[in-house]
Amino acid sequence: MPYIYLLLSAAALISAYLEFYPFIGYYTVLKGKHYSIPPYKSITFSNSRTYKITLNNAEYNHHNQDQFDFNKLIGLSYNSTDHHKDSFRLGHYWDPINNEHVLAAYIYKNGHRMMAKMLRLKQYEKTFYLKWMVRHNKVTMMVYNSRTSASYAVTFDKDYSWGLTLQPYFGGNLPAPHNWSVQVKREL
Repeated sequence: MPYIYLLLSAAALISAYLEFYPFIGYYTVLKGKHYSIPPYKSITFSNSRTYKITLNNAEYNHHNQDQFDFNKLIGLSYNSTDHHKDSFRLGHYWDPINNEHVLAAYIYKNGHRMMAKMLRLKQYEKTFYLKWMVRHNKVTMMVYNSRTSASYAVTFDKDYSWGLTLQPYFGGNLPAPHNWSVQVKREL
């Protein structure tokens, strides 16, 4: 019987850790798939957080227009389980012509998608930082590394109270051409 209490206590500690440190992990979208596992988790927060993001195996070439579909690296739905209604995310695609990673904030507000090209990173620049600041009904994203930075802000209709984390997702129409990985660490 004491082992059950110990097991339940360990499970509670792990759950509390994951709630306080969402997104920490190594996510892989397998070749031929779109989703990483798990695809989302419910969280709440109302202040700023900074994440160190590393792209692994992120270079690919579809040899067509699908090359420029953004792949979601990380995101958060905004007061809804419908992440295509209100959410904010960071997307990525590989530009094989210029050998660059293209990162952009993209937002769903009242079901309408808004894009903002943010910055281009060279092939060797696989690690960068994302800072989210959520204040009442305003969300600001800042993406930066040692060479460059960009930011984007959006104001939603209501104050933020909860959401679902949105883990990596590959593509629009086409699935991952090979295993595609993203490592996310929270910076303290």
